[in-house]
Amino acid sequence: MAAIVSNSFILQTDIVMRTAVMQALSKCGSVDSVLKEFGLLQKEGMIPTQVTWNVVIQSLCDAGSTQEAMDMLNRMRNAKITPDIRTYTILLSSFAKNGQKEELIHLYQDMKSNRIKPDVFVYNTIMSGLLHAKDQKSAFHVYDEMKSANIAPTNVTQSLLLKACGLGGDGRDVLKYFGELKQSGIIPSLQNYNTVLSSLGNAGLADDAKKIFEEMIAAKIQPEAIAWNGLL
Repeated sequence: MAAIVSNSFILQTDIVMRTAVMQALSKCGSVDSVLKEFGLLQKEGMIPTQVTWNVVIQSLCDAGSTQEAMDMLNRMRNAKITPDIRTYTILLSSFAKNGQKEELIHLYQDMKSNRIKPDVFVYNTIMSGLLHAKDQKSAFHVYDEMKSANIAPTNVTQSLLLKACGLGGDGRDVLKYFGELKQSGIIPSLQNYNTVLSSLGNAGLADDAKKIFEEMIAAKIQPEAIAWNGLL
């Protein structure tokens, strides 16, 4: 019995070390080496942990191999290892970045069906991906889900909302959400002001743009070129 326990402990220690090696290889962009190491450790009788699977999925996503990453997710499940929020975040971020809207929505629904609660980073990622696909209506829906889940928005969230309003060309909505931002206690960032001014300028709301610009100056935020363009 002692020998069995000892061997199990050694294997568990080894998998932690080998996973660390895989993480280093992944950061170097060597996805082939990560996959080779992943295959070798299994042949040696080691059982990949949740962290190990996530490293492989991250490496594949970083290499732009999202389909292979999804295949790895299925293998992870078949191995009776439950994906965690980190697993989903890796894949969702990749889909959002690559503009894969349908895959993004499908995985988001899969995440919720598996009772994994999205955090603010996940909500921001989903909204960003939807806006990348010019689908502001769905982005607003995700924001509503975020509010219903009592997840506090961040500056990034508000910038995404303002961007969504700008895509729709409705300057009044931009002002509405910008007001919500300030009421929630978030101090508007340079990015927030740039988005508002650009949207108001595109909507032809010059007077409102001027007021926001003056507010920006009063807050001692140095305007960029995009802010000036919103006034022209």
